[in-house]
Amino acid sequence: MANIERDPASGNWRIRIYFEKKQYFRSCDTADEETARMILGTVKETIRLLKRERISIPDDTEDIAEFLMNGGKVTEKAQKAERKSLKEVIDAYFAAIPSGAKETNSLLTEKIHLRHFQRLLKGATPIRAVGVPALQKYVVDRSDESGIRGRTVKSGTIRKELGTFGQLWRFAKANNWVGADYDRKAIKLPKTAEKPPFQTWEEIETKIQAGGLTDAEISDLWDCLFLRGKEILAFLTFAEKNGKAPWLYPALAIAAYTGARRSEIMRSECADFDFKRPMVLLREKKRQRGKTSFRTVDFHNDLQAIIREWFKQGHPGGKYAICAEANVPLMPVEADCAFQATTAGSKWKVLRGYHVLRHSFASLCAMKAVPEHTISRWMGHETEEMKKRYRHLYPEQTKRAMQKLFG
Repeated sequence: MANIERDPASGNWRIRIYFEKKQYFRSCDTADEETARMILGTVKETIRLLKRERISIPDDTEDIAEFLMNGGKVTEKAQKAERKSLKEVIDAYFAAIPSGAKETNSLLTEKIHLRHFQRLLKGATPIRAVGVPALQKYVVDRSDESGIRGRTVKSGTIRKELGTFGQLWRFAKANNWVGADYDRKAIKLPKTAEKPPFQTWEEIETKIQAGGLTDAEISDLWDCLFLRGKEILAFLTFAEKNGKAPWLYPALAIAAYTGARRSEIMRSECADFDFKRPMVLLREKKRQRGKTSFRTVDFHNDLQAIIREWFKQGHPGGKYAICAEANVPLMPVEADCAFQATTAGSKWKVLRGYHVLRHSFASLCAMKAVPEHTISRWMGHETEEMKKRYRHLYPEQTKRAMQKLFG
């Protein structure tokens, strides 16, 4: 059985083949439907001949789908295909990434993801043998493993790991180490619950005081915390007085007044803070994979004062705006350790990191009736899912709105 369909990524036609209880995907390398249907006809005829035992598949045939698409012939390309193990492909993948092409943190995450694949699928396994059944087994095995807070590994984590594996597979295909396309849609993930809405400090404490929650559930609640305007200012005052690194206060102020991500703060440069316009330029890498894009946020007067003072008094020099040493960017572990060391033992220890200031900024904008398109531009939101999660107001406002309905 076989059929053709459009590849949404390339716009070309691709063929889906079901043969001997296995599924294969191959690109037809054409946007012309008539040509694609001719290839489909060849595949169907080859399968018919195999069933009637008019032809047979050679024992050393590695690419069954290519054999079917070529009318029962083992092509020179298939004969020359180099056998590679999963580990060899992973090593080659990282060796081929140019210096600076990816963020240090992104590379570290990819290495962690692919170590899990090596562990569960075995690094010596031929890469061509890693099909949908093997990947589905990976999902099942991985979802049974222990995650954080006494839970098993979340579906969202496995989805990210499969995304990294997809990059590896496309690299292998470009080198002719695999023949099939990566069929992520054929791999089923465990169901996952929608992330809860952000909540105020009082709401979270009320739920905790009601009792009946596990430590993991309490920790999840604090993940949803957003701070009110006065709470943000109180936290910044605390960080200014108690910060374990001189750069921490201005770094937190940037997050609070612009909604910048931790990574964007770490890669920011002194020249990005334009006091004349006044605007802040944020260098983002989430919008375009492997590329730096930019967005601008209006430069709040209070933030201008904080950054001016930092540049004048504590900044070590060099191009990076937030750093401990001239021309040496901060590493993620440095940024996190300074944050945790500063908040430890205080009421602020429940804060999960810089990101709480990012979504608090978005919430504050919504409360002040900043237009949604402006919030999205400042925050760099691309997906409707992210816009929806930040699209909320403080409880007091919704209560007042309800009481006005019949007044």
